[in-house]
Amino acid sequence: MPMTFLPNCCHGGGGFTTLRTRDGNVVGLVRDGRPEMVLMLHDFATGENWPREGPGGWQATSPRGERLRDGLSADHPGLRLVLND
Repeated sequence: MPMTFLPNCCHGGGGFTTLRTRDGNVVGLVRDGRPEMVLMLHDFATGENWPREGPGGWQATSPRGERLRDGLSADHPGLRLVLND
C-alpha cells in the first residue's frame, strides 16, 4: 500500500489495533481506546484503500471509505465504526 498521511490520527499518544473481515480481505486501523474510529482501510482483494485518493478522484473517496467500512462493520457488529474525517 502506498504511504498515506493520516490526519488527526496521532494526537494524544496511544497505540493502534487492526480489525479484519472474516475473509481477511479488508483491514482497518483503529486507535486503542477508540475502536469505533477508523483511521485507515485497505481491501487486499481489490487494492482499494481509504482515505487515500484513488480512481474517481476525491469525489469517490468518501463513498469508497463508507463501502469498505460497511464491509468491516458487518463482521464487527458490536462496534459502531465511523470514518475519521
